Amino acid sequence: MKIKGVVALVGRPNVGKSSLFNTLTRERNAIVHATPGVTRDFIQGTVSEDDETGFLLLDTGGYEVTKGEVRRGEFAKEIIWDQTLRAVERADLVIFLLDGKAGFLPDDQLLLRFLLKKGIPFLPVINKIDGKEQEVLAWEFLPHGIQDPWMISAAHRKGLGALLEAILERLQGCKTTTPEDDTTRIAIIGRPNAGKSSVLNRLVGEARMLVSEIPGTTRDSVDTQFRYNQKTYTLVDTAGIRRRPKISEHIEGESVHRSLRAIGRANIVILVVDISIGVSDQDMRLLNLALDRGKPVLLLLNKWDLIPEKASKTLDQIKEGIRSQILKAHALLPIHVISCLTNHRVGLLMEWVEKMHEQQNRKIPTSALNTLLQKIVMEHSPRLTNNYTTQPKFFYMTQIASHPITFLMFCKQAAKLQKDYQRFLLKRMQKELDLEMVPVRLVFRSKTSKKREDEMMEEQ
Repeated sequence: MKIKGVVALVGRPNVGKSSLFNTLTRERNAIVHATPGVTRDFIQGTVSEDDETGFLLLDTGGYEVTKGEVRRGEFAKEIIWDQTLRAVERADLVIFLLDGKAGFLPDDQLLLRFLLKKGIPFLPVINKIDGKEQEVLAWEFLPHGIQDPWMISAAHRKGLGALLEAILERLQGCKTTTPEDDTTRIAIIGRPNAGKSSVLNRLVGEARMLVSEIPGTTRDSVDTQFRYNQKTYTLVDTAGIRRRPKISEHIEGESVHRSLRAIGRANIVILVVDISIGVSDQDMRLLNLALDRGKPVLLLLNKWDLIPEKASKTLDQIKEGIRSQILKAHALLPIHVISCLTNHRVGLLMEWVEKMHEQQNRKIPTSALNTLLQKIVMEHSPRLTNNYTTQPKFFYMTQIASHPITFLMFCKQAAKLQKDYQRFLLKRMQKELDLEMVPVRLVFRSKTSKKREDEMMEEQ
């Protein structure tokens, strides 16, 4: 689809920006909740004009909210407003959304003055006008400089057709672009306050994401594209995932759901861990969650600057301790240590991603696989079964899938093949084929039996 123009949704918290965003994009990318300030970072979606063209819609967070009340002060000092400002500066048109039931409030006036001072083209839109009898509410906005507003109800999909026509008319002169589909998606996951947004900021080279010392600042999953070595990558900074007993708000539950969905859509996962705290049980749950879905995972230990009295072997000792004491079965998992605060070793992060991407997309010729299989079995054959009278025998091996890499092995007595031998085969295959940084699955199937036996999978 070709993109013609960028539109930003701005307004006070809880005027219905996320509801309008979800309705126009026909998705549920933005979290909708009655609590003001739910959207923290701006997220984007596409509004289709037809099957070939559309425009990019940005949903912004408004400005800082504390304990349900708008924090007073200059917009420039509000950390969430910084992200709204970036969305506005990127947009060709702004939709200034107002709440018809709440009326025109002082914070609306501040935002109106800002837009007029900047000279930014905008459409005033009054939301929550659910019927003809409520259109009289729009008169309250006229004395404040809101002329010819569009009246809609995002929740009931009223007035949206006319609004779309007005938006498209104002985007006529915008340049048409074609987004790149060939992109590697990287999900950045981790517990709250581990430094996920700081990692993204360093990678893209700008303060694209909201960074705060308050745990749980990022609630939506946000996509950011950038290029590295002539290749396009999409970074997804997810909300921090907490254990279920600590998810007290519906909002946090929605954030967890979106984070898990981001893992499912990703090609590569970066698990950010606060090195000063160490790898927790919750980090291991996230790791297993990603690996169970066949996603390559890079364990990123952040905040190296907080480690006191560092010696020459401190880094190696920390890595070895994590591999032997915590990761155990996942000891081959790649580990990289950085400090986003000092930019220590952040530049090497994408080298790891490139290696993982290359391994993940590798296609192994069938002839090479069968030569390797024969070599491994000759060196170490499986144990006898059926009271030591028969032995599993391998016939053929081929690669049947990528993402994750999956090998199918036809053999005699597949159901009798010992689990420990399956694990042995898996590790040898990963080592010999240089696939130790990505998950690999082995599927065993009997060739001689007419009745299909259960498939057994081993993965790392």
